[in-house]
Amino acid sequence: MSDCIEIVKHYCWMASYFINNDLSSYTKGELAQIEKFEEELKEVYGASVEVIDCSEDSEFGTPDYGGLRGTLSAYKVRYEPSDLPSEFWDDGYKQEALRSRYW
Repeated sequence: MSDCIEIVKHYCWMASYFINNDLSSYTKGELAQIEKFEEELKEVYGASVEVIDCSEDSEFGTPDYGGLRGTLSAYKVRYEPSDLPSEFWDDGYKQEALRSRYW
């Protein structure tokens, strides 16, 4: 199975952490929000999820995983389908997973 890419819209101010791994300018409250967002991504996409890119364009709106309205960027997240919680598997993947497990 190959990796999958999805687009997730979330706050622009988090880009420094996800793209440059730079935590130097964040407050404790902002770090807690970043941690919460990472947990939400892992809950939906599994443990292998990682943010690999961020758009330069921004828009005003509500983040995909809820929160206050703000300036958002489109983050590319990469994950392995095998790490998805089973309730998110499509029918084709379920059949393939069952075949590889039992045949």
